[in-house]
Amino acid sequence: MKHKRKFGDAQLSKSSQRNPYHMSQSKLHQLQVFHDKFQILRSAQGNQYAFRKFEVARTFTVLVFTMILIYVMHMSYGWVLGSLWMVCLWVFGFFQFSSIIVHWVWRSSEAVLYTDALRRADIMMEPITTKSTSSGENETLSFGSSCMQGWRRTMEDAHTLILLEEGGFFGVYDGHGGPSTSKFCGEHMYEFVSKAPAFLNGNIEKALYDGFMEIDNYLHGSGEAHRSGCTALVLYVREDDVYCANAGDSRCVFCTDTEVHPLSLDHKPFNPGEQIRIERAGGFVMNRRVNGALALSRAIGDFSFKRNASLPWDQQAVTGAPEVRTHRLNRDRDEFAVIACDGIWDVMTNEQVIEFVRLLIQKRKPLGEIAEMLIDFCLSPSPFGMGCDNMSVIIIQFKRRPQGHSCEGSNSKESQLPIEVSPSASAASEMGLPT
Repeated sequence: MKHKRKFGDAQLSKSSQRNPYHMSQSKLHQLQVFHDKFQILRSAQGNQYAFRKFEVARTFTVLVFTMILIYVMHMSYGWVLGSLWMVCLWVFGFFQFSSIIVHWVWRSSEAVLYTDALRRADIMMEPITTKSTSSGENETLSFGSSCMQGWRRTMEDAHTLILLEEGGFFGVYDGHGGPSTSKFCGEHMYEFVSKAPAFLNGNIEKALYDGFMEIDNYLHGSGEAHRSGCTALVLYVREDDVYCANAGDSRCVFCTDTEVHPLSLDHKPFNPGEQIRIERAGGFVMNRRVNGALALSRAIGDFSFKRNASLPWDQQAVTGAPEVRTHRLNRDRDEFAVIACDGIWDVMTNEQVIEFVRLLIQKRKPLGEIAEMLIDFCLSPSPFGMGCDNMSVIIIQFKRRPQGHSCEGSNSKESQLPIEVSPSASAASEMGLPT
């Protein structure tokens, strides 16, 4: 039976989505069957010891009854028939014992295949659904964010949440190969951007570009996080100007009068412009991956793909150079923006995410709670399917400007405001959504 999730008019079919582990459909189906069997075994785990006691008692009873029967046959019909009867029982017992051994070996081989597949896919037997949720607001916007480890063995996502006097600085960093690069970006990205000379001169687009390149260069020169990497998507709101800098496949989407407007482009190796740069740097695209290994064409870190000394840093096969886009806020039309890692976008489309969030905003749900519900909705019910990745999402809602208020000519200095942290709580059941 296909696993489907519904909300509003949208319908998601898990079985119809692409395979994230690049396995054949038969192998994926086999592993799914193994998972279902293991769930049954785990649910019956409490009765295993009682069942074993019953097996021991039954075996002992059969043994005693057999010895008595052999003795009776020997006394009544002679030792020949008694011996034949004993041999028959031994043969029957041998086949019974052999079937038990074969069954144990077969079940053990299933267990080995299943656990090995989980290990290679970096997946656990059960998801970690504990969430880290935050929320905050100022005079111009409010936000809610949440992140969850899910089925993965490690949490490699990180984020930045900074409220400023006339806006905010928000970022999502989806790590791979370890959490060190994403964690460093989450803690220091705003510092690198705000200290760029272009930032002090008011050229925010160049400051974001320089900040991304500088943090990448810093990690390369310091020797930190050489084996790991991360996507980086930053949304900087400054009064009515919105700047989106993206390197990788995290995504930012705007909701404007119920319309969906992507503010970022996923950087995939098979995109024509990205593939040209990869090949010029001496790389190649195979199986939709850089050199057959990395599924995105821009990232912070991943220095094994940045070894062409004859090319500048922003022309490597995998580059940390961001694509910067701008948007002028219309506070009468622009409602909110959603930035999230591919753990969300692999499960739901832009339109589905916007519909989901907008519906809950209309129900006056807190933004942090909406972020939690979105993550719960995207979580896969099994370890083999879409929705097994780490998940991070930030929802930024823009406040309408009071009549007669204008920010033109304002030179107020930006300062960091405290962020209110709300406890994690899933409220999907209130809407009747499956978890």
